[in-house]
Amino acid sequence: IGPNVVYAALTVPCLLAAYSAYALMAEDKVAKVSFRHYMHNAWGLLQQRVVWQICAFKFLHTLSFGYNSTLNDPVSSIWVHTQPLVATAFSIVYQLCRVVAMVGIGKYALNWDWRLAMAGSTLVFVIVDSVMNFLTAWDVVRDQYIQGVVYSFAACPVASIFLFSGYLLIEIADVGNEGLVFALLTTCSNLAVPLSTVLAKSVDSYFAATIKDIQRDDNEVRWEVSYSYITTAAFKLFSLVFLVLLPRQKAYVVMLKRTGSLSAFAAASVLVVFFVGYTWNVMTNMLSIFPSTSCLRIAGGKGCESSDLIERR
Repeated sequence: IGPNVVYAALTVPCLLAAYSAYALMAEDKVAKVSFRHYMHNAWGLLQQRVVWQICAFKFLHTLSFGYNSTLNDPVSSIWVHTQPLVATAFSIVYQLCRVVAMVGIGKYALNWDWRLAMAGSTLVFVIVDSVMNFLTAWDVVRDQYIQGVVYSFAACPVASIFLFSGYLLIEIADVGNEGLVFALLTTCSNLAVPLSTVLAKSVDSYFAATIKDIQRDDNEVRWEVSYSYITTAAFKLFSLVFLVLLPRQKAYVVMLKRTGSLSAFAAASVLVVFFVGYTWNVMTNMLSIFPSTSCLRIAGGKGCESSDLIERR
């Protein structure tokens, strides 16, 4: 079977999804809203404390917890010798564990304290992830199946963090502005994902752990990899600080909606952070494309001076 046949087969679910959205969804028609009126409503919504506070939480928490070492893939490939088929199989197991965890949380944990639940899930994930990383780095356990099983069960705390941070969207939205609220909050979260990757690339550029170094596999490079993993754990634990911005339960969200003040400064700050973050993300990705700038640390390189020294050697 050629690749074109596989690609064609993958378009079938997409076509079914498009048909379902067009033919099976029933939606009442509403009056058309002008762009000016829409933007006015968006600005008014963004000034509400419950909105800008949650926007700040979604951005800062995702930026910190989403930080992952850029050495994960080369370590898995070179030291653990993870095969693509095994990695794909365990990615399916990971998603199954995630679904089971989400079903269980939705059925039994709706009334839990959101802060405590996210804090506990973060601690569990960091402990499991760090232990597995250090066992791998120091050649204690380098088995692709053990690693796959451990990381699959780590999907449970990840699902918990995703759900408890997502319940906010339901409580904040009112009739008529559901899409706007969803767009604002998910945009803040989605913007932080590539920024955390850029941050990880910049930080890891200071560690002497290139592909050639990892292939050498001596104590020196193991310490460098360990430093990267320690940094990852520190960033994820730092995300706990931002839980103070998260209401404990839906009753607190309702209270914040009723008693929260309006702040044009906070709304403007959210917009400024968004545009600066978006510009920074695009700029760093563009810099990584061109050979003359890909060596810069902000683009994920080792620094142009360091790159020149390596080439001379």
